Amino acid sequence: MIVDFDKLNDTSRVFIFPAERKLYPEEMDVLKSEIEGFFESHPKHVGGYQILLNRFIILCISETTPLGLSENDDLIEVILSLEKKWEISLLDKVKVFFKQGEFVQCKEIREFKKLIKSNSVSPKSMIFNNFVHNKFEFENNWELTAEESWVGHLF
Repeated sequence: MIVDFDKLNDTSRVFIFPAERKLYPEEMDVLKSEIEGFFESHPKHVGGYQILLNRFIILCISETTPLGLSENDDLIEVILSLEKKWEISLLDKVKVFFKQGEFVQCKEIREFKKLIKSNSVSPKSMIFNNFVHNKFEFENNWELTAEESWVGHLF
């Protein structure tokens, strides 16, 4: 069952699927339909979702109805089908997602290191931490300065 994302508890499990490029409006309709279809096919699970910055698919599943292995596999199957359909990566969390001005960038670690050396990014650049586990962490630690994030050791 889909509920308002904001109504889920802080301990609800968060799944973040970062898109390596901006999602197009026609893809958004398909994405919403696929996510809602996932929830419809698993009605005992309570959760919500957001699509932020046209790049990040955020699913939040209530801690009272956690996904089992089978449901988790079904969710990954949905994401893999979208990857294949759009020829895009949604499961690669090791890429660095960061803001450059008002735009979200996605770089491999080695490319990000080059940006550091050329002073194109700084310890104060905003990084998206796609490794958060629950809603509280998402709301408080998803967007951090580079020095506070998982790439801080590179500076």
